Amino acid sequence: MKKFELLEDHEKLNNLNNRVKDLQKINKVHQQLNGKLNVTIKDLQEDLKIKDKESGRMMTKINLLESKIK
Repeated sequence: MKKFELLEDHEKLNNLNNRVKDLQKINKVHQQLNGKLNVTIKDLQEDLKIKDKESGRMMTKINLLESKIK
């Protein structure tokens, strides 16, 4: 191998190592965002359950009032 080819291979390895480091950073940020998204989804699901319970209570009250009117 010539010196030029060795330098070229060294540059390729450096570029690949840099790319791996960048992808690892991206992966870490992606995992953090995914975790935050999961927390938000759980919060929204809890809010939806509470809303559904309140809607059920309101419908019960409406039905009671409706039956009293008739």
